Parts: sequence; structure tokens; C-alpha cells
Amino acid sequence: MRTLLQLTDLHFETERKLLFDIPALSVAYGDKIALMGLNGSGKTTLFQLLTRHIKPQSGILWQPDDLKITYLQQNPILPEHLTVMEAVRAFNPHVQKEQQLRNLETRLSEHPELLDQWDELHQQYEREGGYTYEHRAKSILFVLDLGDRLDQLLHTLSGGEKTRFALALALLDTGDLLLLDEPTNHLDIRMREWLESRIKRSKQAVIVVSHDRALLDQVAQKSWYIDQQTVQVYPGGYTKARLERAIQRKTLQRLHQQTLQEKLRLTEVADQQSVWGSKPRPVRSRVEHITEVEAPQKQKELQMFFSAGDARAPMLLWGRNLTMRYGDREVIRHADLKVRKGDRIMLVAPNGTGKTTLMEMLLGKRYSTDPQAEVRYSTTRFNYLDQEHHGLLEEETLREQFMQVYPERTARTLLGQYGLGWAWEKTPLELSGGERVRAGLALIAHSRADLLFLDEPTNHLDIETLESLERALNSFQGACIIVTHDRAFARNVGTRFWTIEEGVLKEYSSLTRTEPLDPFRELAGDPPPPPPPPTLSERINRMEDRMQEIAKALLTELSQREEGRLRSERHHLQQMLFELYAEKHLQPNYDFLVRDSGLKIASDRHETGITFTALNAPECPALIYQEGQLTFTSDGAEIWFRRSLVRAALVLLFEKYREVRVKLPEGQEYTRKDYLQDNYLGRS
Repeated sequence: MRTLLQLTDLHFETERKLLFDIPALSVAYGDKIALMGLNGSGKTTLFQLLTRHIKPQSGILWQPDDLKITYLQQNPILPEHLTVMEAVRAFNPHVQKEQQLRNLETRLSEHPELLDQWDELHQQYEREGGYTYEHRAKSILFVLDLGDRLDQLLHTLSGGEKTRFALALALLDTGDLLLLDEPTNHLDIRMREWLESRIKRSKQAVIVVSHDRALLDQVAQKSWYIDQQTVQVYPGGYTKARLERAIQRKTLQRLHQQTLQEKLRLTEVADQQSVWGSKPRPVRSRVEHITEVEAPQKQKELQMFFSAGDARAPMLLWGRNLTMRYGDREVIRHADLKVRKGDRIMLVAPNGTGKTTLMEMLLGKRYSTDPQAEVRYSTTRFNYLDQEHHGLLEEETLREQFMQVYPERTARTLLGQYGLGWAWEKTPLELSGGERVRAGLALIAHSRADLLFLDEPTNHLDIETLESLERALNSFQGACIIVTHDRAFARNVGTRFWTIEEGVLKEYSSLTRTEPLDPFRELAGDPPPPPPPPTLSERINRMEDRMQEIAKALLTELSQREEGRLRSERHHLQQMLFELYAEKHLQPNYDFLVRDSGLKIASDRHETGITFTALNAPECPALIYQEGQLTFTSDGAEIWFRRSLVRAALVLLFEKYREVRVKLPEGQEYTRKDYLQDNYLGRS
């Protein structure tokens, strides 16, 4: 098989430390290789050596002159001024041959002897897929959920969409060797399975760095593991390599101990011979000639943990009729669910199906569009790690954020246990993706929550950190709902598996999709759902009823002691009723309340329209909605206040009052479709 790369006695070091000292390593055409190692071990640096972006201090890196390498970086640089299809055409690897063919075609009429050259080039162009390039590009973009973004500028895509687009470009390239650095970031399970199939079918040599253990097991024929400044080669993917590596480390450890014991034994023999008057030199010579086997370096393991709360109720969360509709599209339809203590629920579904929406409805961050929806908790201790910020404020240092929750000593200990002791004065913006995830997990580690909501916590984590997180979650005594696309993680942690299919929440007993279960099903020992707390009016009615009962009882013959007890109770109830009457009288009279930029904005429907006012800024103008038009009562407010009031009004008009079209104070028309696309709310 044709050799594409050959590394011999390669030596590379930075100013700080030695990174690589590789005796021999090779890549053949068609090889599928998993590149593994701890964070910071040099995986990306090795890719840069293979692509000659950096040069080694010594050694040989041989490759054929015509070798073409395609390299997908973790943070690719894209021409953001182009649309998706314009960028696809700009990166077309067949452009040069296409231009050559056109040049030959223009000369054929005058130089017919060029026909053979044109025919040979044409066959090569056709064989390499030049004619089908755009068709293949659109197919790949469709699989990666970019099929409806073809005419969209790259700078308007989200971070995940840009990553998937860069992957599409890499897969379209015709290089002999494909280097993929974390290609599964922002891919759902369907996309990951498609990528596995494509890599296995590819005739290219592929070297892939990934934290997706299932993908590595499926595609890799052998594994490179970076350890102790060299690269060890193992057969198979992640699981086989890990087993071989564990056996190798145990063998080295045993040999190390045996050589130490033999040295100690011979030294004691030599010392004894000296005491007896014999010559110890031959024995000491044997000690000097024993080659000591170096022990494998101890691997640092993160000691992750999550302290559970003290909730005794077996049912922690209960939800009915959870529905979310955007225009005519029903993302989630009448979802019913129960979450019990000890549940580790994996929410596994394709991108865009409403996983985060469901989680935010359970957290109260979004409201169901079905007024009959209910969410009840039997605990108030829960934590949420969002997908983007991981529960952290970007511009505050970790010290400031952790000191708001824990004493300094506890905060420093937690960061150290999560491998971030050095980041005490760093902000999340200064950390890598994996470091931000670990910082967010550390922040909730000792919060004693009964219920954890984790939205894709496995993104950016290396395999060793993933395994530590698995151990921590498996020992957690509370319950957790986790959105993930990592199949190995879901299998190792999950006890229940939810998915969303065409808006319907379904449960399966495993990832293999057996017979579906009801997420709301009753199990033995399930308590009834917790009753809702009584309203203010219900509390007043109960006390008034009790006052009437006491008044009737006082008209009957009672002992002096019983009469005194009832009169005391009546006096106490009267005091409580006066407080409740005052509370009811002082309650603001409004339909709905939302918060925006620190303002509490209330809406009140009346005969002529709807009024929106800021309760904590009564001196500022109000906003009135009449006959489809929003109008301020005066022009004296600052711009930020006006924008906040308009934003809140639009939320209430479209989500609560079900309006379809609104004319803004500036005069332009704003529809429900615009609202759902977030055009207005996203403006600065």
C-alpha cells in the first residue's frame, strides 16, 4: 500500500518543554487513525508538523511531492463576506482543471492535435468528480442542516453552523490525507452516524481527533496515543487502544517493581558478603548491569463530584400539557413527564427539535403556549448549565463568581479539583471551550442541588474529563436531565432516554430505540402530584369560613377554657385577615408582568386598548396599544427605556394577547413572523 507520510527520529520542542521525540511513524493510503492524548499533550501541534506549518528541530518527515493534505482546524477561518454557495465555489479543488479544459477548448479549432490532451484531462476531471462537485456539496450541506442557508452570508451563521460548514468543505476536498481536529463538535447523533459512514467509505487516509468514543471505535483501524513525549501505536479504536494501553502500563509498572526488588536483593547480598569477608564485587557488578525499567507516569485524574440536596420526596418534577408553538409550527406538543429522584435522563434528539426549549419550559424561562400547562416541583434546589455560557458571566473573573457562592477556601479547592486552580483571576472569555465547561461544572459542584439541568455539557471536553464527569453523575444522589449527542456518554450515564419526534416527547429504555415508553407513566411508589399553593383569595375565603365557624361555636355553651381558646384564635385570624386584605388591596392590577433591562413592565387591557407601564419607573411615559398601533404617552424617555418598553410590549402582544400584526412607534409594521425570527429583539 502506498506510503503517504514517514516520520523518523522526529524531535520537536518549544521554549518551555519537549513535546515530541518520535522514533518512527507512518501513514499509508487508506489508513483510518484515531489520534488521542490528554489536553495539552500536542495533538494539534502534531497536525501542524504533518502539514509543515511548523518545522521539527531534527529528524525526517518524508512525504511524496504530489501529496495533498486537507486539514480541518478546530477554529477554521472562513471568508465571511461570501455566501455559503459562493464559498463552496471558491474552495472548489477542481477549478484549476476546469479552467485548463476551457482554455484547451478555445484552442481546439485551430490546434486539433490538442484533442488527446483535452480528452485525458477531461477524463481525469470527470473521474475526480468535477462535474458533480456542486451537487455533492448541496447533499452534504443538507445533511449538516445547512440546506436552507445556501444564499446566506457566512458571517450571519452561528458558531455551530460555521463549524459544520468548515467540515463540509473538508469532506469535499480531494486530498490524499484528511486531518480532522474535533469534527463532531456541534453535530447531533444523526450527523455523527453519517460522518462515521462517510469516513469508513472514504479511500483517503484519515487521522481524526475526537472526544466521541463511539465514532473512534467505528472508524479507526489503529490509534496513536501521545504520552511521555512520544507516540504509541495501538490496534483498533478507542476501546481496544485503551485496553491495550492499560495492559502495557500494568506490565511496565510490574517490571519496574521487579527490577527495583532485584537491585535491592543483590545489594543486600553484596553487603552480607562484605560482612562475611567474601568479595562482593561480582554481585555489585550485576547490580550495575541491571537495566531499570522506567515506571509509567501517573496520570492526573480530575476528581469531579456533585453534592446532592436533602429532598426526601421521590417525585422531584411533574409536568403536563407542555406545548410550544412558533407560528404554524408546533415544536413541542402536549408533553407530559415525571422526574424522580435518582433519574439520569438523557434528552437525545436532532438539532432544532426543541430540546433546549423543553428544558427552558421546565425551568420557567419560557412559558407554554397551552394555558392548561402545569409544571410543579417538590424541590426548590436545582441548577442549570446552558449550552453557550455554561452558567458563567463572561466578563467577571472566576474569583468574583465563585466568591458569591462559596467561601474563598472552598472556591479555590473546587477550581483545583476541576483542574482550574491557575484560573482564579481569569474571566471565562480567557478560557478555552473545555475549560469554560469545567468552570461551570465546578460552580454547581457543591451547591447541593436536587435536580441538575445540563445542556450539552460534553462539548469541548476531552475523553479523560468525560469519564470523570460520568463517574460524578453516576454517584450523584439527585436527578439530572442532560441534553447530549455523545452516544458513549449517554449509554454510560443514562437510566432514561427521552427524544422528541415530530413534536412528541417519547421515552425509550435505551439508545437502540426499542418499544417507546410513556414519560408520564406511573411506577410503584409514585406519590400523587403536589397540589398547587393556595391563591390569596383562597386563603382569605378559608379564614373567613373559619371565622364563621368560631362565631357559631361561641353562641353555644362552652367551658371557660374552650371559650378563651376560641376567642384567642378569632383574634389571631382577624389580625391575619387584615394583613391579607391589605395585601389584596395593594396588589397591582395588571394582566401580565415581564422584566426587561431591570424594568418591571406590566400590561393592563381596558376598553380602548392595552397599556404597558414600568412599575418601578412610574414617572416615565407609558406605551399604549390601540387599533394595532403602539404609541408613547410622551417623548421624554431615554432611548434605552423606550426600546425596553417596546420589547416587552411585543413579547406580551404576540405571546399572551395573540396579536398577529403590530405597528411600531417609529411607524414600521412588525408581524408575528418577524417576532419569531427575532429581527426586532436582536437589534442593538
